[in-house]
Amino acid sequence: MTARIKQLLGRLTTEWEKSLFWTVTACFTIFVLVWLTGFGGDRGAAVSSKTAPAQSSLLASTALAFLEPVPALESQGDNPFALGLQKTRKQRPWAAAATEQKPPPPVKKWVMREREPTPPKKEPPPKKETPPPPEPPKPERPPASRIVEFRGVLTTTSGTPVALVTINDPLAKKSSTKYLTKGLKVDGLQIGEISRESLIVVDPKGQERKIAFGQKQKILLE
Repeated sequence: MTARIKQLLGRLTTEWEKSLFWTVTACFTIFVLVWLTGFGGDRGAAVSSKTAPAQSSLLASTALAFLEPVPALESQGDNPFALGLQKTRKQRPWAAAATEQKPPPPVKKWVMREREPTPPKKEPPPKKETPPPPEPPKPERPPASRIVEFRGVLTTTSGTPVALVTINDPLAKKSSTKYLTKGLKVDGLQIGEISRESLIVVDPKGQERKIAFGQKQKILLE
């Protein structure tokens, strides 16, 4: 006997999931049978003995107001298109007193103001014309002159001496070298006697100027 019990306990421990499932199933079955047999008859008697309570409507009292006839619309004023229901509002006493106590809004008076004449623009004082500075005096033109240099003498086959003369113009800053014989005129100067030691030059006033060999001399033309 004890061996069978031990064997049964061994199976229960090895297959505990199956044992738990069948145990829960048996307990649930017993609970359902007891509920159906013990509480079913009393509940049915109680329900049958009492009347069901009146159910309240889920719709509001004004939910079906659109099914009632619409009252006639009265015109408002002279406008035939302005139709509507005129509702009379009960004016509250304190609201009436408040409206009576309010003074009328002040009327704005527009005052025309004459535009003040704009003062004339002040013209700027005339500018004083400063006289132009005086022109500096023009430098006096130096008198015309020539610088004559006696550079040498040549003698032709006929025995006529020829002077080698360089004439320089200081104003024009030009110079020229020429072979001149006695009696020739150059820039208002006339060549006189020619020798190996000197040269005679006659200026426009008729005065003779003697120029030594290799020297130069300034002669005025005015």
